[in-house]
Amino acid sequence: AMLLTGARSGPLGPQDHAVVELMLEAYHRKLIQSSLQLEALVKKVRFGRSLSDMKLATHRNRLLRTNVQLAIGGVSVAICGTVAGFFGMNIPIPMMHHESLAEGAFAAVVGGCSMIGISFFASMWARAMGVG
Repeated sequence: AMLLTGARSGPLGPQDHAVVELMLEAYHRKLIQSSLQLEALVKKVRFGRSLSDMKLATHRNRLLRTNVQLAIGGVSVAICGTVAGFFGMNIPIPMMHHESLAEGAFAAVVGGCSMIGISFFASMWARAMGVG
């Protein structure tokens, strides 16, 4: 029966008040215990969130480093292609008209472009990796 409301048979006695007080104290202890458990769970969730944030930051840094490495390689290839394109289309090379010198001129242009690209790649790679 509900002890907080007045009894239909008459007023509540001191014995009934003691029972209600014991019940309220028990509920209060359970509420405090639940509150402490909730705080512990909140701490665990915050720790898990910070741990997952660190893991995500690590993966993001790896992706950024990979992106930089690919960009360095792309720019190196673009430099080689640009220099080779200028020599191949826009600049007349007198040696190309002589058959005996044509192969040497082609090899010189390709080798020079390759060396420019490789040196750019090596210097940027060292700078990106923190070596130089």
